Amino acid sequence: MFILVLALFCIYTGQEYWRRRGAVLDLLGQLNRYKDSAAFSRGFDELNASVQTWGPGSAPRRAVAEAWREHAETTVLDKRDGQMDRRNALRPAQFLNIDDLGFGPGFFRILPGMFVSLGLLCTFLGLVAALDKLGHDLGQGAKPDDVVIGLMTVASAKFVMSLAGLACSILFGLWLRAWQGCLDRALHGLCRGIEGRLSFVSLEDLGFRQLEASVEQIEGFRKIGMELVADLKRPLDALPGALSQTIVTALGPVLEQAGRLSTSSMEGMVGDLSNQISSSVGGALSHASDSLTQAADRIAGLVDRMNASGTQMGDGMQTALAQMASAIADLRTQVAASG
Repeated sequence: MFILVLALFCIYTGQEYWRRRGAVLDLLGQLNRYKDSAAFSRGFDELNASVQTWGPGSAPRRAVAEAWREHAETTVLDKRDGQMDRRNALRPAQFLNIDDLGFGPGFFRILPGMFVSLGLLCTFLGLVAALDKLGHDLGQGAKPDDVVIGLMTVASAKFVMSLAGLACSILFGLWLRAWQGCLDRALHGLCRGIEGRLSFVSLEDLGFRQLEASVEQIEGFRKIGMELVADLKRPLDALPGALSQTIVTALGPVLEQAGRLSTSSMEGMVGDLSNQISSSVGGALSHASDSLTQAADRIAGLVDRMNASGTQMGDGMQTALAQMASAIADLRTQVAASG
């Protein structure tokens, strides 16, 4: 009986693990169609579409397809050396393993213990029946020697049941471990195949890329600062010449008008002197002197105001240039500190 039960469980276990291993090998076979990482990156969508069709299949194929889809969600496309490369952020073994796939021994784990327990149960039941028969025989006047010999014969036969259960337990345990090891090797081969076609996104790689981005950012800030200083310097260099030209242009008409005013005043004075030389020479000269004095004062005041305005404007520009130079120096210091 134990041999028959062992054979049935071995056949069932072998079929179940064969289906599980077959599902893993099917995915590995599709993966082996892509010889390198570049081909795998190009055909990744095609592989996903093919695995999607495993849904209506057997339970092991559905489990493998679901684990593959979960792992595919953790992959990203990365452009390196001008070529698109698919990289994985998590190891495939975190999804394609015996526990997460539900490929563990499960119910089969308790079968070895059940064989031993059934053997012991049959043995003790046989011993109880033999002892009951012993008491019955002794009650009917049977010889004690014959009864003891019969008891030992029955007991030895019942202990064979325990040995059979123990032997079946050992054999089934070896059979289960063999299939479990076969499935484990298939999963390891699948994980190695996936990792051989993907580039793992490690923390060291991310740190190195962040360092490169920081260096490029510092260089960009430095270039922007130099261009800003150059753009600000060009109009400031042209400012003194433009300011001088503006002052000359503004004062030219004023000086010309003052000259014309002085000439017309002199002509009027000469005409008055020729007509009224006897009576108004002193008044005309005094009036002319006052007019010239007032005109000279006005011109001198105007020139002084223009000089003061030019001086204030020059001081203001020097102050603005100094503040701008200080701001640019602070900006350089902050950019260097940020880098």
